[in-house]
Amino acid sequence: MSKEILNLKAQRNADCEYQIEVVEVFKSAAGTTTEEPVNWSDCRFDLHIKANKHDIIKLSSKTGDISIIGNVLTIKLSRDKTRGATWRTADYDLQVTTLDGKIKYPFGGIVELEHNITETTGGTR
Repeated sequence: MSKEILNLKAQRNADCEYQIEVVEVFKSAAGTTTEEPVNWSDCRFDLHIKANKHDIIKLSSKTGDISIIGNVLTIKLSRDKTRGATWRTADYDLQVTTLDGKIKYPFGGIVELEHNITETTGGTR
């Protein structure tokens, strides 16, 4: 599986959730392609969003930020992780660690953070 580019949009001070169907694409000698679901049910997931060396958001399956059911990966970026952020774009990648300790980086890309003009009061919308 090669590393794919997948860009995400987020809003500062808002909860965001991404659901990504994970498949592996196979190409036959005849040129036809097929997609097979990826089974990562027993894997650990870590995703770091890095705007600069000081602003790093860490998400993990150990903390419940990332989960997988079947081959659908769910990533939750809560508002408390982006509250007060001043960056507009940041790099990220997903690290997958299998039970036998193998590490893969199947995709990564850019997170674009949209800033609200009107700020909320009391932390609610």
